[in-house]
Amino acid sequence: MWPHTSYIVCATPRCGSSLLDEALKNTGIMGVPDEYFLSQNKRLWQKAWNAPTFSEYMAEVLRRGTSSNGVFGMKMMWGYFGHFSKQVQRLPGNRYRTTHEALNTIFPELSYIWMRRRDKVRQAVSHAKARQTNVWVVTDALAPETIEKHYFAIHAICPYSVFYEDFVEHYEETALDIMRYLHVPVPEPVHFLPRCLQKQAGAQSEEWVQRYYDLKQGKGLYHMATSMITLFGPRFRSSLFAAPPSIDTSLPVDS
Repeated sequence: MWPHTSYIVCATPRCGSSLLDEALKNTGIMGVPDEYFLSQNKRLWQKAWNAPTFSEYMAEVLRRGTSSNGVFGMKMMWGYFGHFSKQVQRLPGNRYRTTHEALNTIFPELSYIWMRRRDKVRQAVSHAKARQTNVWVVTDALAPETIEKHYFAIHAICPYSVFYEDFVEHYEETALDIMRYLHVPVPEPVHFLPRCLQKQAGAQSEEWVQRYYDLKQGKGLYHMATSMITLFGPRFRSSLFAAPPSIDTSLPVDS
């Protein structure tokens, strides 16, 4: 089915977006939001769906990510949004369009769901642990939010904001609120499928959080940063000192 309503869940790593995707999928009428344009997912699914070109893959994504009521959903991390936007702008007819304009030619009645986490320290700890263990979700360094704010601001977009700390306390209610925001008819009652994702944070995560605050209170920024590397492991260095991704959020691609 071709969608008549679409949305993108915009997120940074470890902000709770996988849990939000699960809640929306579990309604059965909010599309099938997934990271279709994460490079490893895209390579795997292009082969599985026999869609070698970007245009063919996009058509498959729209078809497979749309529920029977015509609602399409997907998730996008800001870390690879720039690469995705360039591919979109190279599609026929999009050369002189901004990213937002180009996306609106593909995704009907496009809305944005902005998933964030107030507690940046716990988000950073969660990200560091996931990188060390390579466990990103459990079943049964962060892209700057300034990029998100800039993209929404220059295109006059008012996204629907979801904060993880509120969402975990109101799982089903948040999904229903998003349905209403997108003007998707809400049946009575809505039967959610069983939840599968589990909370990963435990005693060790809390210990790391507390050690961070101890370091912050007792040392300067430089010493705190180097201590964070020691605390979280060498892989944290690349997240801590990496330059923010370059994203052209306003101008079309000229070639």
